[in-house]
Amino acid sequence: MNKQHRIKLDLIRIEGICKMLLSKIDHDELKNKIETVTKVSDIKDIKSAINRLSRQQLIKIIELSPSCIKGKDIDQAYEQYRYGLKPGFILFQVSRAAKKVSIAAIEKEVKESLDNLVDGELDNYKGLKYKNKSKIVENVYEFTFMYLSKYSYISENEEPKYIYELEECFVWISLEDNFIAIQNSPNKVINIFKKIFAKVYEASVNNVKLTKTLIKEIFDESSMKKGAFYKPTAGKDEAQRVTISDPHLAEKDVVKNSLQDYDITSSYLNEQIDENSNSTLGINCNQGKIYLTKNMTATVFRDWSVRRIRDIINYLKEPDSSIDFDIFKAKNIMEDDIWKGFNQKQKNILEEIIYRIYLHKQRKNEADVLKTDFNELYTIVGKNFISELRFNCNECDDMAIAFCKKCGSSSLTFNRSGLSLTCNECGEQQSTTFSVVCEEGHINTFYNIEELLVLYPTYELLSKCSAVLKKIFDISFNPSRESFYLQGNNIVFLELNDGKYILPDNLAELDAITTETITEDEYDKLICKFDGVKEKCKNSTNDKCNKCLLSQKDTCIMKLFSTYKGYRPSPHQAMEFGDVNFPVTYQGEEIELVGIAKSRIEGKAVLNLSETPSREMVQQYLSMTHDTRVGIIAVICPMRFHDQLKQELIYISKLTNSKLTIFDDEFMIKQLKHYNKVNNINIV
Repeated sequence: MNKQHRIKLDLIRIEGICKMLLSKIDHDELKNKIETVTKVSDIKDIKSAINRLSRQQLIKIIELSPSCIKGKDIDQAYEQYRYGLKPGFILFQVSRAAKKVSIAAIEKEVKESLDNLVDGELDNYKGLKYKNKSKIVENVYEFTFMYLSKYSYISENEEPKYIYELEECFVWISLEDNFIAIQNSPNKVINIFKKIFAKVYEASVNNVKLTKTLIKEIFDESSMKKGAFYKPTAGKDEAQRVTISDPHLAEKDVVKNSLQDYDITSSYLNEQIDENSNSTLGINCNQGKIYLTKNMTATVFRDWSVRRIRDIINYLKEPDSSIDFDIFKAKNIMEDDIWKGFNQKQKNILEEIIYRIYLHKQRKNEADVLKTDFNELYTIVGKNFISELRFNCNECDDMAIAFCKKCGSSSLTFNRSGLSLTCNECGEQQSTTFSVVCEEGHINTFYNIEELLVLYPTYELLSKCSAVLKKIFDISFNPSRESFYLQGNNIVFLELNDGKYILPDNLAELDAITTETITEDEYDKLICKFDGVKEKCKNSTNDKCNKCLLSQKDTCIMKLFSTYKGYRPSPHQAMEFGDVNFPVTYQGEEIELVGIAKSRIEGKAVLNLSETPSREMVQQYLSMTHDTRVGIIAVICPMRFHDQLKQELIYISKLTNSKLTIFDDEFMIKQLKHYNKVNNINIV
């Protein structure tokens, strides 16, 4: 047996090796060889016995049978059983701006890129090499690659050890339809391929988002038997995430109708593969991941896959040339005065986003794909978006909110370059490689921000987009009712809820403050007191906080709220529950009020949206909405909130369907007066 055939036997599914042995070796001869290899005599059922053998034992039988198992038999088995259990792929679309390249040029570029690849870029994988290419159907080529996957274990001497196992994966390329399908593989390997092919085409390579409408149009919706659904703007009486499983799910109209407003994140359907077989089809919608749960030959799997991929790509093709991007750009919408202060790079990116909104209003599509690279977008216009860390958990196979792997906080922030991830609670920092946990505690590791980061436009940006669409095209896009988010290169459109902006007067526990009267002279005296008051003390401990409550010497914003039952200031620590928290009653229900506090900016009376504390407050508000313990979020600062900042906070309350209240200068002066009264402190 030559080296190539030995490698193929390492890559073939064990099921394929078993079938080859059963078909090529005589019954009695095979029985004797099994007994020789296993040193077990008197085997009754050969088929059961051979299915229990390890790969190495099966290969040993082949080595003992050179006259029965020829090289061509191994080649044939490899071709039919090479894709493994649950064969599947992730579908990518190359942007229409891609340059035209030949298959020979692609092959040359891929080889050169892999020759220059450093193993350190692959972490637990190494030796990624190009193997060969083949034409599987007209205009579709399969590139085959091999790499080594590291497996760590503890030896019998309790020492850490590891071994490398040879793995194989494919990439299908269509020059005609501009799609790339990468076999389901580790994220690190897939990201390497994406970078290589983006370089080859000189264009973005984007995951195809398989929307609810696309699944309905392409696949047989009536065959769905399980689905995971998500509604980011779910109301109080709605579940944000729903997973339903029923063999007759499609027949349950009551269930389907209740999920009309939900996006679908994953599904399982019965799928007809060919005239003779069917299988369960698994779909991960955000990733564009498709897989089958049934074993099948490589030929059948490829024929079915290419047919379905072309169905999807044809569905996604733009049907109307009258709204081509070049025609849209001719309107010069970015020259409007509303974009004053934006540079040309920012305008170019935002122009495409507005174009996608324009198409959405024309076609009523749920999602679209941007040509702009996500990393570039985040670096250039990230300040015009509010970020959220959300990802597809490998264990749950569903969408999940990211939490710090060290302290469990959801308050995580990328820096503007996207190269560093920081937990705002415990200070944990990660660079280049980012590990987070889902709500179930599963650790997921990512190597690119586009796999982890979701961007929501600020209300300010949304309003500008709305204004130019109305002015230039007379298209209504209401920022109080409509929005979108960016995840990777996908733009997904949303309908907003009403949200709840609650005035402090509507919370009974705050009556002592809201009914307090303040004279003009008192306002001037008390507002000055906040110039030296921080939201919390640095380097504090529980002991220091306890002693501080008994003293009139030092004051922080947290301390001012010690007048409320159930709240006691404590030092800033990893699992801190906001800056301030205590129970309040709203519409007859007791809920937890959690405060995000910012100190007064000395010398300024108004807190503008452009201020750094305002941006931090907005980001923290979004993060806080993921905490299920929170009933209402209070944003606290002893300054007058600019209307733009108020609108931004109200907008997020609609995005997340959360409850918001604002403790501004007027409220905080009354709170300080009340605190002084309770503690017998005289105003000087």
